[in-house]
Amino acid sequence: MNIAFISTRIAGTDGVSLEIAKLATILRRLGHDCCFCAGELDADAAPGQLVPEMHFAHPEVRWIHDHSFGATEAAPGLEERIAAQAARLTAAWRASSKNSVDMLFVQNARSPSPCTWRWASR
Repeated sequence: MNIAFISTRIAGTDGVSLEIAKLATILRRLGHDCCFCAGELDADAAPGQLVPEMHFAHPEVRWIHDHSFGATEAAPGLEERIAAQAARLTAAWRASSKNSVDMLFVQNARSPSPCTWRWASR
């Protein structure tokens, strides 16, 4: 099976990155192919697609986050910027998915990262 992992970051020694590495090791030993797509990738996360716009520290991601949480009204242009970001990420995923993907693991890409709470409390 072709298995893809998607996250904001697959690098360093945070819990998500370590769990992805552990799971990928097990899946590879079982004969599966694994690939990675993230805003930050360790050098040993090959094969992988680096998509900077997926990282929680990317300026556009920070702007969307800061204007989505803690506000009582939507900022002008917020919905358009979210739609544009979604289109960019979809295009990046399609470009990186040269082979068909049979299983997809999404880690911390659908919820705010713990690091983003720091920005929300400014």
